[in-house]
Amino acid sequence: MISKTSLRSRLILALVVIVTLTSTLFAGGVILIKQQLEAVIFGDMVRDQLQVLSQQLDNDAFSEAALFENWTFYFDSTTASVPAEFRSLEEGSHHSITVGENYYQVEVANRDGDKIFLSYDITEWENQEHRTLELLAYGIGFVALAAIFYGMAGFQSSACAGYFTDRTGFGYSAKATQREIVRRVSGQ
Repeated sequence: MISKTSLRSRLILALVVIVTLTSTLFAGGVILIKQQLEAVIFGDMVRDQLQVLSQQLDNDAFSEAALFENWTFYFDSTTASVPAEFRSLEEGSHHSITVGENYYQVEVANRDGDKIFLSYDITEWENQEHRTLELLAYGIGFVALAAIFYGMAGFQSSACAGYFTDRTGFGYSAKATQREIVRRVSGQ
């Protein structure tokens, strides 16, 4: 079956689809890379700090004042106040653990047969990430709407140009050019 859709209309539709898909894939890829890098960087940072703090405990040199802002270290008797969400974690690094409305990077290690925990409150980072994702979603929606709008405008202008050319015999469309060649060759 031969399609009655013009080549121009099909090209415009293809462009709309390509622009929308490309921008969506690009935004999704950037977000995925950002999330993976964030987990690795925070994980390494908290792991290294837990090793330092564990060594300070071994040397009786630990001071609560040595902790950075938004960091909490749970060890020995302080493990009784560990949030339930942390207790179930296996040893290792854990990203974006939610406790209430806050997000944490948590490192869990074993010290003398007991678990120790170091948490870093990353709520501000996560909230920024959520706002960025929201803005990207709006941007993708805007690009899709703009592509559809321009595509529809292209369809309409193509249809109007074809209508005008067919009625008057004049115009810049490919149909008028082909018709003019046929007239000249046939001598009409």
